[in-house]
Amino acid sequence: MKAARTLAALVAATALAGCGASSDASDEKGMDLKAAAARADDITLTTLNAVKPGVKWSFSVSSGGLAHGAKAGPDATGTVTRRAAVRTIVSEERGGALAAMVEAGWKKQGYTITYRSSHGHPEVEAATKDGFQLSFGTGSGTQFTLIVKTPEARLSEVPAPTAKGTGSVDPAPGPNSANIRDAYWSNDGASTLTPS
Repeated sequence: MKAARTLAALVAATALAGCGASSDASDEKGMDLKAAAARADDITLTTLNAVKPGVKWSFSVSSGGLAHGAKAGPDATGTVTRRAAVRTIVSEERGGALAAMVEAGWKKQGYTITYRSSHGHPEVEAATKDGFQLSFGTGSGTQFTLIVKTPEARLSEVPAPTAKGTGSVDPAPGPNSANIRDAYWSNDGASTLTPS
């Protein structure tokens, strides 16, 4: 019985360790950039699709390459940064509520909140247990952007996001390119509409 329980525990641990990455994207040397990018895309989808009422969004400019200070070679590592732009116009009155909703969703996922703005432009940052760094806010503009940065991973080809957003597919031309009005999020707060 003891041996059976030990075997079951090992099987369960192995299954948990493999969650979120395909078997052909990583090996005994750890995650590669392809798997890291896929995980970042999954975080993006989970984060933005959890917003209610839903917002329109699309993947924006992504980047990837050698990690800072790393040297090229067979053991070189790199990082990937995925960006998603919220195309829904979010009023100043609703911005804080949107950031708070994203923060609540991250907490439910077990992420650690590392920063939240106490005044000015809404912004919240978090870290996952597997080393991904997340930020959601408006920066110095008015358009909300979600940024997911991966931990260092083995260099490999980095594919474009395979998932599609719900807004315009064109890369955001600037920090204030939100252009889709919404009955709730674009409202100044005077409306009696409530999130569904």
